[in-house]
Amino acid sequence: MASNQTTTTTTTTTTTNSGYTFYQQTLKSPQYILAPMVDQSELPFRMLCRRYGAQLCYTPMLHAGMFLKDKNYRAKNFTTHPLDRPLIAQFCANDPHTLLEAARLVQDRCDAVDINLGCPQSIAKKGNYGAFLQDKWELVGQLVATLCDHLSVPVTCKIRVFSDVRRTVEYARFLEAKGCNLLTVHGRTRDQKGVLTGKASWEHILAVKRSVHIPVFANGNILNSDDVIACLEATATDGVMSAEGMLYNPALFSGVCVGVYEMAREYLDMVDVYPVHTSAIRGHLFKLFHDLLQDPNFAEFRQEIGTASDVKKLTGTVERIGSEIERRGEREKWICRTYLHHVIKEDISTKVNTNYPPVTTDKNYLPVTTDKNYLPVTTNKTENFSSNFKKARTELYELCLECGFNPKCA
Repeated sequence: MASNQTTTTTTTTTTTNSGYTFYQQTLKSPQYILAPMVDQSELPFRMLCRRYGAQLCYTPMLHAGMFLKDKNYRAKNFTTHPLDRPLIAQFCANDPHTLLEAARLVQDRCDAVDINLGCPQSIAKKGNYGAFLQDKWELVGQLVATLCDHLSVPVTCKIRVFSDVRRTVEYARFLEAKGCNLLTVHGRTRDQKGVLTGKASWEHILAVKRSVHIPVFANGNILNSDDVIACLEATATDGVMSAEGMLYNPALFSGVCVGVYEMAREYLDMVDVYPVHTSAIRGHLFKLFHDLLQDPNFAEFRQEIGTASDVKKLTGTVERIGSEIERRGEREKWICRTYLHHVIKEDISTKVNTNYPPVTTDKNYLPVTTDKNYLPVTTNKTENFSSNFKKARTELYELCLECGFNPKCA
């Protein structure tokens, strides 16, 4: 956070624990973390967020199979710089050998490799990765253990919670036992997405933090700098990770107010130094200008951003937006702020039992249970609600022909 703000420091004792040695000595005890985001946590955006207080950044999620086989995919999706540290590279995968070979290609250019065990999107379900490995613990254990046994850098994991706190804690302990050095917990279930996103459960994250011996990052419900402080206090975690909030306001961790035009210009300046593909730039501009583009006085710029074919054209559009803001005397009106679009506010939080047995360090550990309550179950009530839910009215805009993004939600 900015120096003029009060920060919350999580108490951490230096021990022989390899997770905390890695967290303190290699990562330099970060509390403010930029999340891995497909096509969005690319190098220029990471550097912009570091300027505004991000202390650790993740690469975009990388598909291990494509990364291993396709050199063009590697060149497009993994770029870094000596100043881009500390850095964790994240992969999704469902095959231990493929994951290992892909991770070996980046282990000398990052500080750790993260396994994505939390992506809830339909593409992850079709590809059998992310949060859809939650019920395949033996495979997950093989993914983690294989990397731990063969990589030269630590292995971390990012997960979503189960609706049941006990199951979530067991899963976290299982990952630790397999060798995970640091765990990020997104406090939503894999069913909480889209219009059903709702609130993340900090209580689930707190239960995990109290039950493992490795560093834990909290993820979810971070809309502004006050939320960062509140999350650190509520979860007792070692750091807070933000994803979507950072897209709308890259200065979120600093607590300072920056105009949307000024921030867009800063991002484009980063792009000049660290070039990136046009679709990523376009996506960031839609996020930064989200509120502004809803205003009829600026609506014409939406189409310009959506159809621009190169950085020069996008830069020209941003300059015209800046001139129009100045002409209207609205610089103080259009500042970076997180856009809250989640319609449903369901809370999965439950009373947390923190009296768990000691953590196991047995890498062969596989919890065995026949308790059906340990399995994430979508109730009929939720299914019916989802099928009957009427989406909030949204304006329709033409799809971008180059990248396929719909500007209304880019």
